[in-house]
Amino acid sequence: MSKTFNIEKITPENYKDAPVAVEVINDFLHTHLDRFRDPKHEIQNCLDYALGITPHRRGFILAAVEEKASDGSHQSRGGKNVLGVVVMCETG
Repeated sequence: MSKTFNIEKITPENYKDAPVAVEVINDFLHTHLDRFRDPKHEIQNCLDYALGITPHRRGFILAAVEEKASDGSHQSRGGKNVLGVVVMCETG
């Protein structure tokens, strides 16, 4: 049976109310970067850049979230499961 998922775009304008919390994205990336794993505070710096929390910086995040959480390991708001994340930083 195939999974049903949505791609959520998280921006500087909507991240506080986004279906996926920034902390969940940080946990997901920290777990799944394997041997390229950065410390959580460095991942957070990148997320802050993309979400405009770092002054004069911005970008966006795309998160694939499953409609119904299967194992609860990386649950977003509402119990949805995070399947994948892309972080885009606009660097000029």
